[in-house]
Amino acid sequence: MVKRDPHDVLGVTAGDEPATIKAAWRRLARSNHPDLTGDDPAASRAATRRMAEINDAYAALTRVSDARRR
Repeated sequence: MVKRDPHDVLGVTAGDEPATIKAAWRRLARSNHPDLTGDDPAASRAATRRMAEINDAYAALTRVSDARRR
C-alpha cells in the first residue's frame, strides 16, 4: 500500500497550526471510527484501516510540529 501524504489524509495544508491539525483529526475520527459501522465486519475492517491511516497521519504531523518548536 502506498502511503499518502499526511496533509492529504487529514485535509490540511503544510503551514497549518497544530490546533487546525488536531481539529481535522477529530473530525475525521468522529466520522470514520470503526465503532460506527454496526455489525458489518467488512465495513469494520475498512474503517479500522482508515482510522489507522488517519492516526498515522496525525502522529506524523504532530511529530513534525513538535520538532519545529524545539
